[in-house]
Amino acid sequence: MNFFLIFHHNLAFSSIPTKHYRYLVDNVYGRLLDIAENGIPLGLEYTGETLELIADLQPSYITRLGTLLASGRAELIGSSYSQAIFPLIPARVNRWNLKYGIETYEKILGTRPKTALVNEQCYSDSLAGLYREAGYEAIIFDWMNARKEHSWPESWRYQPVIHAGTGLIFLWSDCISFQKLQRTVWGELDEEEWEDFINACQGRANSSSVANPLFSLYASDAEVFDYHPGTLETWTADRGHFKKLHNLLAGLTTKGKASILLPSQALARARTASLPEIERVCTPSYPVRTKKQDKYNVTRWAVTGRASARMNTQCYRLFAAISKHESATTCPPGRLDFLQKELVSLWGSDFRTHTTDEKIENFRNRMGAALFLAGAREDSGRNCRIEGSSSPPLLTCISGKSGRKISLEKGGTSLTILKNRGMAIETFTCRQCGPHPLLGTIPHGYFPDISLASDFYTGHIMLLTQDGRQYTDLSVKVPKLEITDQENFVLVRNKLPMELPGLTVFKSLYLGENSLTIRYDMYARDLRPTSLRLGICTFPPRSFHRETLFYETANGGDRTERFYLKGRKVVQGSPANHIVTCRHCLGNTDGRLVVGDATKWLTIVSNPVELYSVPLVHYEEVATNTTTPDYYLRVYHSICERDDVANVFWKGEMSLSFKITAHSQGTPTHKVTRNDGDTY
Repeated sequence: MNFFLIFHHNLAFSSIPTKHYRYLVDNVYGRLLDIAENGIPLGLEYTGETLELIADLQPSYITRLGTLLASGRAELIGSSYSQAIFPLIPARVNRWNLKYGIETYEKILGTRPKTALVNEQCYSDSLAGLYREAGYEAIIFDWMNARKEHSWPESWRYQPVIHAGTGLIFLWSDCISFQKLQRTVWGELDEEEWEDFINACQGRANSSSVANPLFSLYASDAEVFDYHPGTLETWTADRGHFKKLHNLLAGLTTKGKASILLPSQALARARTASLPEIERVCTPSYPVRTKKQDKYNVTRWAVTGRASARMNTQCYRLFAAISKHESATTCPPGRLDFLQKELVSLWGSDFRTHTTDEKIENFRNRMGAALFLAGAREDSGRNCRIEGSSSPPLLTCISGKSGRKISLEKGGTSLTILKNRGMAIETFTCRQCGPHPLLGTIPHGYFPDISLASDFYTGHIMLLTQDGRQYTDLSVKVPKLEITDQENFVLVRNKLPMELPGLTVFKSLYLGENSLTIRYDMYARDLRPTSLRLGICTFPPRSFHRETLFYETANGGDRTERFYLKGRKVVQGSPANHIVTCRHCLGNTDGRLVVGDATKWLTIVSNPVELYSVPLVHYEEVATNTTTPDYYLRVYHSICERDDVANVFWKGEMSLSFKITAHSQGTPTHKVTRNDGDTY
């Protein structure tokens, strides 16, 4: 059996202070070179930023590394310039990141890697094309998560596969294996237990039909050996980890049961036989694959962390400013290149997790300078509202009115609002899409399943506080509404504020021809939420045909990805455990989510320049007394969730809008990748 190892080097690691960088280069990174020089081949992966820092701090390290690469005792594994989470970032920025990474490898080491370790092993199906375009032949990410919800044979764990759409090779890492090795080196597992695990893997691989099976012993951080991130001092860090690591690996080969190869060598041996092809890795429940358990999901870099939503908003604002300069050619080339590279760095994942105050300050200073240099105002997102004229209210748009409801029409589009439920939406109907509401309220007791027996509304806010209490604006009665009939839309807003704990809300609804915009203008008063979701859309079961029901979004690549829901259960907004409030989210990197069927669909558009949010999908099918089951489908938009890295604090004004537009007859005109593998 052929084993390989990859050590990820990242000096931007969230909880590592800059004063420890030199120690890490000399006593951690350097010790890995010792192991390679002693005859154990290693894959060594670096972000471009880390390689630049090493070259400045210790040029002799670069010399040693170059010698090892040239002699074939180590292999350079690619990353990107910064360790950014590609499925949460627009495709153009991901291209810049890959480009600057490759330029750095060529400049400092004079070589260009052919295999890349996916950043934080966060993969979406549309990323394969970007890596292939950048010149990579293979990428590495986690087998245990890639296999979720697939019936792939266990034998694939021990061989690469080929992505049918691009020809890119997927080489599997293994999150169980790398944690086993870490725990053994740290002394948390006995060596015999680790050897039992390895023997079991060998037994399964040898009993499979795979010729020249390969297995990833390690594909994770270098900085966890003879160092503990978050340590105050380094003088106690040397615990003999590297000596033990060397002995474990050397013992594995001397027993004659296995070979340790460079990743490219292991891949070459595996390719002597034909490799299986796959169309898709991602599924409706997991449109982005990560590593380890569900508690470690992509929301940690989206809307948890230390103000991740605010940071991502600023990154989108800088991206928008750069895009304007590109299209207008108003920016000197040197400045534009600097801004692109700075944005790539500021979108790095490590600003968003266990981040030190030093690095938070670094982010704020650099972001402020970049926004100023790009000519973007910090409050630029606040200009996204839909403004009406100053004409007096006209009530001709009101088609119905009762004590707790008010009904409005604009062209062939109608809306019913529940005044006693915080302006929640009872029905939103478009004549061109048929007689049934496309969005609205599912009443109490509609489903025979008691777990779904509540009222399910649209357009409201859900706030979960740190003491575990949930609040919504559904309990707020809105006695006074301002209704204005403009040329292109009807505007409805509450005249008196709606109050939630720590949060004041003004809600505006803009009803247009085939469209509805929901806008939230909020003021936070020392708000420390556990979860804050808004722009909630509930789809009545008759809205769309279950057989062809889908959602579609962009997850960091050029194409949007379409996922069909029939027969699935998707619970992205459900807690992963008592600490982590949700288990997944969509990347939604162009701010556009589509939900529909073969004949009609809704687009839900948000502007991350205004305020960053991510959609969470909940879908499940419900048994009924008929032969055709009903379904429950809901989309939440979150600006805050909690996990083990969250420390969110809101104070001041913030606004966010969702424009919902109905379409019918045909399908969206842009290319999509379907979860059944077809592209069209």
